[in-house]
Amino acid sequence: MSKGGRPTNAVPTVKWDLYIRSDLAAQVELLLLDPMREKVRYGARGKLMEQLLNEWLEKKKAEMRRANGT
Repeated sequence: MSKGGRPTNAVPTVKWDLYIRSDLAAQVELLLLDPMREKVRYGARGKLMEQLLNEWLEKKKAEMRRANGT
């Protein structure tokens, strides 16, 4: 019998604690808000951070390739 709940991540995760400006956090939370539950969807902040960090990494890698002439 399968176990219910959240699926296992293919790649292990790590916990990061960070501080950001409250006005910026409020704007992001408004956009991530689930109107039916009146709170941020579970995992939405983490998914957003992963997306933004992946985009940043790709940009940095491209900059490094250009700087190295490859």
